[in-house]
Amino acid sequence: MFDWSKRKANSWVHLPGTRGPLNVDENRTGGSGNGTYAASYWAGYANRSGYYSRDMAHQLSGAGVLALHAENKSMLRSFAASATPEHKYYPAWAFNFDTSTYLSIGYKSPTNFVREVPATFELVQKSEEAYRWSGDRAYLDDPALWNFSRRATDEFVTLHDGLKDNGAIEVAEGSTGSRLPSGMDWLRIDDLRVGDSAFALRHDGATKSTLTHTSGASPYTWEARFPGTHATLTVDGVPQPARTKVVDGVTYTYATPTVAPGRTITVQAG
Repeated sequence: MFDWSKRKANSWVHLPGTRGPLNVDENRTGGSGNGTYAASYWAGYANRSGYYSRDMAHQLSGAGVLALHAENKSMLRSFAASATPEHKYYPAWAFNFDTSTYLSIGYKSPTNFVREVPATFELVQKSEEAYRWSGDRAYLDDPALWNFSRRATDEFVTLHDGLKDNGAIEVAEGSTGSRLPSGMDWLRIDDLRVGDSAFALRHDGATKSTLTHTSGASPYTWEARFPGTHATLTVDGVPQPARTKVVDGVTYTYATPTVAPGRTITVQAG
């Protein structure tokens, strides 16, 4: 099933230099002409010739597993570069696959375009995740990407929500959790890249995960999560104190073993 899913996902990817229609939607099925596509993938309605910020954000981690790092970066950069003073630091809602022109169904003018407050902060979070997946310093050094993150938490907040306390934002580091559907007993992913390291990850049901640090120079702190509250977790068969946290309204029990290069660790709940 994983191989089928990988092939299916890659079928929605556009290679740089591909020629294709622009501004296709249900009201303009022929589009407005053709353009040269950049590294990108479909993230939105299949009958529209573009990708949307929050759809792309929800697909970014899966794209990282498939090593679509160039696509993630070019798409994130398009949204980052669109968050201009003229747009009051809102990113555009959708782009054509050339990653440079706005999808016309959602953009009429600098004061008349679809925008949403959560998208700004979600794109900042996903830029951080993409950096962790790829280790690409462009997320720190590219002015468009860096300035977007800086302004989203400064000028954007001051301009649109400056009188309200937004609270703290937590970002989990190095975490995995099984979400296997019923009927699937196990899933293994090889050559999972995070920064300069590579891993193999296997989930057995919702209560057992195994991580192998196949290559890399530094130890890796792995947060192995399991949904629900469990009395104990075992790390390589040794019971560990159970810790819990709530993420997006869901309670997880977790452990944080250190996985040295070349080592395999199994964490099991219950």
